[in-house]
Amino acid sequence: SYLLEQSLSVDNLFVFILVFKYFKVPLEYQNRVLSYGIAGAVIFRAVLIILGVATIQVGCSPMLPLLFLSNCSNAYKFLMFCRVLKQ
Repeated sequence: SYLLEQSLSVDNLFVFILVFKYFKVPLEYQNRVLSYGIAGAVIFRAVLIILGVATIQVGCSPMLPLLFLSNCSNAYKFLMFCRVLKQ
């Protein structure tokens, strides 16, 4: 598993290089862009984990986070429907 993780990390480096070259990101901004990307990934991952925990606590389908991403109004209605069913 360690070897697989290392190979995926090296693969990501090549992707970063290709993206930076395609969008012509200057060398002095590449560190900042990577930092924003990592911060964004952490924030989005935290949001999805929180949505998943809320879904499990309500006792509804694990599809709620997907509904939330597609349409917040539908996710809210679905969550309220699940609470009514739980009572």
